[in-house]
Amino acid sequence: TDYGVGCKYFSQDAVIKLAPWAGIEIPEDLTLAQKLKFVQKLMEEDDERAIAVFETIGAYLAYTTVLYSQFYDLDYMMLLGRVMSGKGGDLILSTCQEVLKNQFPAIYEKVQVMLPDENTRRVGQSAAAASLPALRK
Repeated sequence: TDYGVGCKYFSQDAVIKLAPWAGIEIPEDLTLAQKLKFVQKLMEEDDERAIAVFETIGAYLAYTTVLYSQFYDLDYMMLLGRVMSGKGGDLILSTCQEVLKNQFPAIYEKVQVMLPDENTRRVGQSAAAASLPALRK
């Protein structure tokens, strides 16, 4: 029931909510994960509607990076999760970088936004946990 949290704008929730806006009708009987895969399949086919969905998420990410940089000292952002798989994830990243470069060049120069390899993207939380530094005692 949290409407303003980042997960609603960068997860399968975002893809599912943006799909109708882009003119994509997703079958209602699919699970959330299947709905994401439905739109990702359209993206793999270079469907203009799916492209609009993933470009929008990339723009969301750019502006959120600017907002978060006001509260956190960001140097690196690794993008993870099922939404980042395939062409859609690549487009999210490139759109984010383009918006930052053109509208927020200082942040573009400071914050490195990146994607790991395809397998690591899909197991986001596990990859994030494995990359945390050890705490000193």
